[in-house]
Amino acid sequence: MSGLEVLLLGALLLLSAAFSGAETALYALSRPRLRLRAAAGEPRALRLERLLARPASLLAALLVANNAVNYGATALVTDALTRARAPAPEWLATLAVAPAILVFGEMLPKNAARRRADSWLPPATGALAALRSALSPVVAPLLLLDRRRGEDAGALLSRERFRALLLEGVEEGLVSPLQHELARNVLRFAATPVARLMVPWDRVARVSAGAGLAEALAAAAASGRARLPVVEAVGETSGDAGAPARVIGLLDVRDLAGPPVRDGWDGGPAGPAGGGVPIRGLVRPAPFLPARERVADALRLLRRTGVPLAVVGSAESPEGVVALADLARALLEGPPEGA
Repeated sequence: MSGLEVLLLGALLLLSAAFSGAETALYALSRPRLRLRAAAGEPRALRLERLLARPASLLAALLVANNAVNYGATALVTDALTRARAPAPEWLATLAVAPAILVFGEMLPKNAARRRADSWLPPATGALAALRSALSPVVAPLLLLDRRRGEDAGALLSRERFRALLLEGVEEGLVSPLQHELARNVLRFAATPVARLMVPWDRVARVSAGAGLAEALAAAAASGRARLPVVEAVGETSGDAGAPARVIGLLDVRDLAGPPVRDGWDGGPAGPAGGGVPIRGLVRPAPFLPARERVADALRLLRRTGVPLAVVGSAESPEGVVALADLARALLEGPPEGA
């Protein structure tokens, strides 16, 4: 490589370090301290606060720029090796550049930026604003695509900022190893689709809407579950016994021990002792979740509805079930094996 190419490679590595450091500084920046400085009228703090009003676009611009300079460094070394007729220049360039980028363009600047975010970011506000404006034609379509896919860039920024603060707490001795492990599980599995943690439908114990109380009790006892999905054939009311089944709700086993007063049953001789009274009148509404619903959103839904079990999929095409206890256990202990 010529001297100019070496200088250019060094400049690209410096830019990579700057972009990586700025990205981490965004996560580690103390927002209360920034607000206090802005309230005191500090010009740099005021500009930075305005810049961070749209953090997703700034973060995307930094990521695009960082990837561009990293690719440029690799391409520069590849071109030099190709001209030198080195064997497998692409592989050699990757082996040569990747460690340098990892150490000098990622690890060192990110660690330094996490500790000095409050002092480094305000002076860099002008450069960051210029970068976002220059890359807006590239960034805007990417953000639009993320929104169409249901991604929340603001939530991503919050998670990454929390991860940076958590790591700092561990290093300072403010967070115990157990607390760190629990927080890592929450961060890791909060965005996990419930499909990874659900019990597949073919393994779910369920009961027919036309079943009697004795049959329902036996099914609950065999499954060990306090709540069972209740299904009925689509054409059951018209006598089509071969019709596909759909989920009409959940059966709470505790309701079987109480005095059922729905559907005209008065608790007479045809009650639990007889075992032949259909359970249809005891069915409660079931919450439904799409298979790609995130664990965090599923937990919020189950807490809001007060029902600790949800059906994954639709009433006509159930894919499985998830229980509140299973989701909480995955967050605290990690997912079950095979999930």
